[in-house]
Amino acid sequence: MTTTEHDNYVTLKEAPRGCIQSVQFIPMDANITGGQPWGGISTSSPFTPGGSLQLNAKAGRHDSPGPAQWFNDRAPVNISQNNSPIKNLNFAFIGELILNGDTYIIAFGQGNHGSGESPWVVGGHGFRGPFRFNQSSIQTPDGKYELSYNGGDSMSQFELGATNCVQGSATS
Repeated sequence: MTTTEHDNYVTLKEAPRGCIQSVQFIPMDANITGGQPWGGISTSSPFTPGGSLQLNAKAGRHDSPGPAQWFNDRAPVNISQNNSPIKNLNFAFIGELILNGDTYIIAFGQGNHGSGESPWVVGGHGFRGPFRFNQSSIQTPDGKYELSYNGGDSMSQFELGATNCVQGSATS
């Protein structure tokens, strides 16, 4: 088993007209495949409207059922790249996601397709969904915000937006 620590990035990007003014993430706990290194989680520069927040989990990349079960216990409502059951992950972590001052407990996990790609999953207790035709979107427990798998070539990017965003501004 390889025990190299890697930079593993996941990006939370504001959706077009997403009405997101601030995003923060505060890590709380993590689970990683046994024998793999764990260097913790850091975040990029502060989020600015129209921008993104990047999380970097410094960890090994050997998947196993342990982190997947840990993630599933904390994120029974989740979205993944191909919407298949989450059976193996390299690691998973949980923390506070703060959107425009509203706080949600959310979990992230990273898997391994064996092709050099490392797709991410995201979810939490009480989240709503998945939504959309391909099950690629969930909403926060209060329904105020939506997280969507961005798709395309990136397997590590999720878009954020306020569900009540009208003409570029969120309504109450």
